[in-house]
Amino acid sequence: MTCGRLFFRIIRGPTPTLDDFKSHKARGKPLLDESQRRLWERGISVYDSLDAARRTAQRYQRLGSHIVVLRVESDPGIEVEQTGPMHRFTLYADAQTLLAIVEGAVIPVREETRDDAV
Repeated sequence: MTCGRLFFRIIRGPTPTLDDFKSHKARGKPLLDESQRRLWERGISVYDSLDAARRTAQRYQRLGSHIVVLRVESDPGIEVEQTGPMHRFTLYADAQTLLAIVEGAVIPVREETRDDAV
């Protein structure tokens, strides 16, 4: 039986890459608030609900077009912290560790309809 906690990460494209799991610092983004240094240096935002991740991605399309599932076991290399309202969490770990726990198929943010296929 597989256990662990599931989280949902918005990614840029249909294939997860190391860049999708890098912190803002690792991606060269500036630190805007000193009180957020730890998150900026090591964290990535995730959601504990697919619906919450999808709503966020639809609202802020610049975040990405797909979602992946991350299964976090009790691993000392990954720290989980609730850092936002309701369903928003931060995972603290290196990008390689996070990419390695991606599970299952990539989920498009926008569900295709029959009209999209035509």
